[in-house]
Amino acid sequence: MSMRFLSAIGFFLTLCISVLAEEPQKIHSYDPDVKAYPIQRQIEYVYLLENKGNTVQKDVRLMIYAPVSRTPFQSCKSIETTRPSIIHKDELGNQVLEFSIPQMAPFETVIIKTTVDLQLSSTAQPAGNGDVTLFTGKAPFIEIDDPEIVKLSKSLTAGNPGGSSENIYRWICENIKKSGYTAQDLGASEALKCKAGDCSEKAYLFCALARVALIPAQYHSGYYVTKNSVLKPFQFHNWAAWHDGKSWQIADPQLKKFQKEPENFISFTIDGGSSGKLMAGMHRYHINSTVIDVSMK
Repeated sequence: MSMRFLSAIGFFLTLCISVLAEEPQKIHSYDPDVKAYPIQRQIEYVYLLENKGNTVQKDVRLMIYAPVSRTPFQSCKSIETTRPSIIHKDELGNQVLEFSIPQMAPFETVIIKTTVDLQLSSTAQPAGNGDVTLFTGKAPFIEIDDPEIVKLSKSLTAGNPGGSSENIYRWICENIKKSGYTAQDLGASEALKCKAGDCSEKAYLFCALARVALIPAQYHSGYYVTKNSVLKPFQFHNWAAWHDGKSWQIADPQLKKFQKEPENFISFTIDGGSSGKLMAGMHRYHINSTVIDVSMK
């Protein structure tokens, strides 16, 4: 085998696989109250970008979610990435990391790893996450004006204001069958109509039924993890949170957890409010190119 051929192979491999070897960069550091959030946990997640075309792609921009900066049960300590990035935030604590890649050669691959150190709590701590009244009205997929949702909510909450949230949770657990994963959100009305849904539809339905009863309810996306973890795409999960008058509490009809193990729910987005959110409509990432394939590894 000639040296020229070996050199060509080496050049091709270098061109096709761009694994960023630079030191991780701590792009944001917080000062969490470790007494209030005593549980330490580290998560990692990796995104793979592949240029599927035979032309150079310039000014590539990838946007991905980072965990919510602070909730009653989690607080970010630090975020590190293997590529320079900037961070965008909103009033709810949602955070988006933006990566800029000047160019990607034909068939080139870029790997980006994000490492997050979290402080967690098993009991609710004071946290902002927006005015609770933001989470009492109609929102995409939370159809509080659906007559059937209104009727059901009233039947579940009449005469029992103290136990209304748990009544809603138990009804969904007992009456909404678990369906297979659907890539598109269907919403609360569809879940009630079909009496079936995945984690997202059950969370939407909980939010809708609660809001009809004037109970503030949020829709969360993220991961349920019990230890330091490398996150995988199949672990992506949705659940609800409701406000008890003092703080937000967890309600997850899919995993059947009501005010249980809140420290294991790592929230990446809080949605369902009356205002817009960062990367609205995007579950995990946004890329500004139709030629670049993005996957979570």
